[in-house]
Amino acid sequence: MARYLAWYFANKDGIAKSLKLFGSEPPPVHLTSADFPAGTNPNDSRVYEELAVYSAKNLIGYTTWTFWPPKSDTYIINEFENVITKKTTPAAYCAGLQTIFEQEFKQGLVPPLFKPASY
Repeated sequence: MARYLAWYFANKDGIAKSLKLFGSEPPPVHLTSADFPAGTNPNDSRVYEELAVYSAKNLIGYTTWTFWPPKSDTYIINEFENVITKKTTPAAYCAGLQTIFEQEFKQGLVPPLFKPASY
């Protein structure tokens, strides 16, 4: 397993190609515009290129399933595209999320916060 992980994290060509072809999120490796193959969606490559400018001291990994309760997570995933395609406003999207989150919060479904590591 260790050999596979070492190969996987060192394989920038495969990581970038997987993003282009399948929309796979890259692991936390430093990627630049030169790493992405021609034809990669420029919005995708820009996100990961800009993330690389942050150091581990000021950025933690973010996944919706880690920090959001289930119905809020589903709302985030299913409804965010409507903001991007301008079918809804950011304010309306946030208001919808707030309503769902408040219900889940009252039900005790919000994951507990953890103390961040110090460097």
